[in-house]
Amino acid sequence: MRHRPIPSISDGLVDGLGVATDTFMELAGLVPAIGKALEVARAIRSTGDALFLRKVARFLREFSNLSVDERASFTQAFVSEDELERFGESLLLLLEHSDEVEKPSVIGRLFRAAAQDKITFENAARLSAIVNRGYLSDLRNLGDFRHETPGRDSDISISLRSLGLLNVTSEDVFDVENSKYRLSKYGMLLLELGFES
Repeated sequence: MRHRPIPSISDGLVDGLGVATDTFMELAGLVPAIGKALEVARAIRSTGDALFLRKVARFLREFSNLSVDERASFTQAFVSEDELERFGESLLLLLEHSDEVEKPSVIGRLFRAAAQDKITFENAARLSAIVNRGYLSDLRNLGDFRHETPGRDSDISISLRSLGLLNVTSEDVFDVENSKYRLSKYGMLLLELGFES
């Protein structure tokens, strides 16, 4: 098992988070791809971009209870340093596009589940993109669709269906409120790993 060093992050970058340097470095150490990508981002971003850094911190906090083996599994999933770096950059873009403060935590839980082999990295990335496209308040309603359920609030049902999180089990084209929905495979994964874990 090869250990990949974590590049250092300047105190100025960390100060923007309002998080102690040691805590932030410890969190960044949990996900080497993030540490590497943050080093690149440091050259591009100003240290005043506290919102972005808070998103990264929320994501990283979800990794704080991973075992050493799970952390190693996370980085070993990448064939090369270049692949790991591309992953880190893609992840930072995902976090940057999160438009609600809780979304990075949900995304962090999804990637934590990937590190724990509960889901593939591809599905974690797919679900993270879905989270970013969705409205968090609608996503919190996923639990209402564990079983075949009428679309009580057609706007929420339609929103979740358009994200690929619901399947229509019975459709009433004349009255959407009478259509029935159930979680899709991705809806179930997101509910279990992103919101209930």
